[in-house]
Amino acid sequence: MPGAPVQGLHTAPLTYRSWQPGILALRPLSFGDFLTVPFRAFKYSRATVVGGPTVMTLLSVAATLISGWLLFTDPLLGLSDFDPQFAGIEPLTVVALVIAVLSWFAADLLATAMVLIGISRAVLGEKVTFAAAWKQLLPRIPQLLLLYVLTGVVFLVAGLLSSLLMIGGIISDAPGATSFGVFLMFGLLFPFGLVISVYLPAARGALVMERVNVVAAARRSIAIMKGRFWWTVLILMVCVVAVGVVSNIVQTAGQFLGLFGILLMPDNEWAFAISFGIGYGKALVLSNIITYAFLGSVYALLYVDGRMRREGFDVELARAAEARHQPAQVVVG
Repeated sequence: MPGAPVQGLHTAPLTYRSWQPGILALRPLSFGDFLTVPFRAFKYSRATVVGGPTVMTLLSVAATLISGWLLFTDPLLGLSDFDPQFAGIEPLTVVALVIAVLSWFAADLLATAMVLIGISRAVLGEKVTFAAAWKQLLPRIPQLLLLYVLTGVVFLVAGLLSSLLMIGGIISDAPGATSFGVFLMFGLLFPFGLVISVYLPAARGALVMERVNVVAAARRSIAIMKGRFWWTVLILMVCVVAVGVVSNIVQTAGQFLGLFGILLMPDNEWAFAISFGIGYGKALVLSNIITYAFLGSVYALLYVDGRMRREGFDVELARAAEARHQPAQVVVG
């Protein structure tokens, strides 16, 4: 009615602070952002981006060192006497080895998921503690495990099939079967690996951040990464090579440091074994923390970037950031 007072909600325009509330500007990311933003995240959200990989790596390295010690001192193997007997292996040693192998898969799964939570919150300028991130992640672990198991089973079946065909062809002197096995090995596994590497980060992001199931996460991943396949492959190749070089340098340095034990006490095999284990263990921990933290950040950024390009997620994030700093005002007119 004309002249009657009207109550409405006045919202101020988005400010610069809203477009860069955290570790990156809220816009589709450039190639350079994938190389530089992870380092900002290391400093800004240490509890999850660095702390998550550190905790998971320490647990997996501890399991590995324990299994290695049991293997080295197994009386049936005789490795500790430097006179291998290979008369068998203790059941406890087998169990420890299995746990060690599984711990590395778990470390990869959990560390990258923790980094994802840290990055997603850091984009909005929020810091999350390790405990809070773990609380958010815990109910999503079954779905993450299912995603990893499904992709791993398909990969394993394809690999076993191609390997058996190739080996069977060689044994039976059947060039056709051998060639077909080689074709499956390179023509199926390699493309499948590329597809998984491109779509897995977005699927993992949807599982953890959007709380959907595996099927919905796969669909979300395809939608988010549409039209970005080869660009994502390029980003991942460069980042994997870069972090691989750094990781190899760190591990090589650790191996050299471990060899000092035999220089100090050349006649003491135990001193050499302990020195090498400590030196290489430290290097292994550091290299895996770097790998999980950096690549986990890149995976998280691929998910965020894909949503910004396909769904206008940058506008949603900017509005959320603005609402946090500038509450709405009621205007009477």
